[in-house]
Amino acid sequence: MFIYNKDGTLTRTTDGKLFSAKNGKYGQIKINGKAEYIHRVIWELHNGKIQEGMEIDHINREKSDNRIENLRLVTKLENNQNWFKKFNKTGLNGVYRSPKKEKRKKMFYAEIFHNGKKKRLGRFICPIIAHVAYMKDKRICRGF
Repeated sequence: MFIYNKDGTLTRTTDGKLFSAKNGKYGQIKINGKAEYIHRVIWELHNGKIQEGMEIDHINREKSDNRIENLRLVTKLENNQNWFKKFNKTGLNGVYRSPKKEKRKKMFYAEIFHNGKKKRLGRFICPIIAHVAYMKDKRICRGF
């Protein structure tokens, strides 16, 4: 039905039409009248059916990069951790600068999501110390 191209696009075998994702968005195609995400189709062409409860993650966080080497099978928790990294400006997981409107502009917050809830771990002067607090709590909550 579809042929995978090494640039992460799909070609429909019946008419040669090319399908790709554009502008940093998830691409979709219709298969038997049902919309399917291109990255999921590509994964299944290479690896078979995606197990229940599993998701396909774009390793480089670029939604339109559907090359098979950029896709991986992950749990929802793992996929969400990758998603939160996108918004983190400190480069350290779980560590955020205090908002500019706050008096404590030079402070860093450590927080973690556990069981769908955000848990604030504290306010720190140094981002490294905030990250240590995050990693300690991560090991306790998630066992890794």
